[in-house]
Amino acid sequence: MQIIYEINRRFLSDVSARFPNDYRRISRMSLIEDGIDGLRQVVQIDDSYADAHCFLAVATGRFLDPPDEATAIGEGEACLASNPPGMFRNDIEQIIAELSPSANSAPTTT
Repeated sequence: MQIIYEINRRFLSDVSARFPNDYRRISRMSLIEDGIDGLRQVVQIDDSYADAHCFLAVATGRFLDPPDEATAIGEGEACLASNPPGMFRNDIEQIIAELSPSANSAPTTT
């Protein structure tokens, strides 16, 4: 994951050098954001395409800082509902568990 962030950082640094202060262009050209937008379009075109839901859950849960918890959980649940291969299932279940509100809340004592 750090490699992807570093590639994106270097790419955006080059864009910033070529187009100083053009923050809209820099934002639009982010490789990570562009990939997520592409996956969202795939889901809109064919909601039954399970891989798009799985990849979108991973991308929004792992590659955004901070993670888009609502999207990652929702897409992860859509992925699991489509009975993905075991390698996807384990990762998606882990992402959902880590991002679920119950996982982030402090234990209560009474």
